[in-house]
This record gives sequence, structure tokens and C-alpha cells, in this order.
Amino acid sequence: MLSVVTEILGPGVDPLTASVRVRVAPFDWQPFALDSQESATLPLAKDSVALEIEVTPQGGSPIVRSIALVNETGNSRLWLILVAALAASLVASWWLVAARRRRRDDEVELDEDIA
Repeated sequence: MLSVVTEILGPGVDPLTASVRVRVAPFDWQPFALDSQESATLPLAKDSVALEIEVTPQGGSPIVRSIALVNETGNSRLWLILVAALAASLVASWWLVAARRRRRDDEVELDEDIA
């Protein structure tokens, strides 16, 4: 978190003198102490899309930045699309192999009939 706050404030500003609050909308802001060893536990909603960080430098105005969250629903959709594409590819491959075998069998029957 210290590196994120340092990046938000830019060079030449001590991040330890800034006030930091974090939240995941729609929940309320929670203070976060950069000089503490404790971690923050934030509540999440199913529709949460970003972690918001508000940094207020000493004597300055608040700067708010967001970090996108990837939720399980988004990941499961990607996996579902991947599995569906693989399944469709396998079905198409099997169908092509079966069609070639039928064509080859038909050609063999024609050759036998001609002979």
C-alpha cells in the first residue's frame, strides 16, 4: 500500500505524512495507517468493481484513485467461454473425421462395385 500511495502522491512527498482512506463501493471509507503493521479487511459486494484509495497529503486536497477488482463471476464467464470453444472445436473435429471416413467408405464400396 505504501508504494501505491507513493505513486499517487508523486516524488518529493512523504507518504507517511498523508492521510489515507480505503473502500470498496458501496461501503463507507475506512482509515488506513501506512505506518502500522496491521492489514485492512474490507467488505465486498457482488457488484463491487474497484478498490478506491483516497490520499490526502498534509495541507493538500484529497486525491482519489481506483484499482479494478476481478471477481469470480468474471473469471467463471471466461472459463465458460474457453470450455465452450474447446468443446465446439472437438465436436467439429469429430464431425470432420466421421465425414472423411464415410466418404472413404463410400469410395471403397464404389471401387468394389466396379470391380
